[in-house]
Amino acid sequence: MTAEQRPSSLRLDTVTDAESAVVIVRGDVDAATAPQLRAVLDGVVAEAVTLIELDLGEVGFFDSTGLGVLASTIVSLERVRGTLRVRHASPMILRLLSISDLLRHIDIVEG
Repeated sequence: MTAEQRPSSLRLDTVTDAESAVVIVRGDVDAATAPQLRAVLDGVVAEAVTLIELDLGEVGFFDSTGLGVLASTIVSLERVRGTLRVRHASPMILRLLSISDLLRHIDIVEG
């Protein structure tokens, strides 16, 4: 089985209403799966949602390509005065957000 044939190690579930969306991320966010996350987040932003909440409680791995997706989403949301909120971020993800200076653009919610 080639890398292209392997099933995705990322599952995304989205619940939206008129002004907000919750995106539950399960699995690994890496170079292979980040385009899926980007497509979902871009789609949510295109629906004129001003609050996106990412639930990262079931993320096993998160790399720089995932950070790039978040940075792009932050820019898109800032254009419409929107907010990116992250819930259930692991210490590893919080550290990556801090090191990359994205933490100051994201609302972190505990629990």
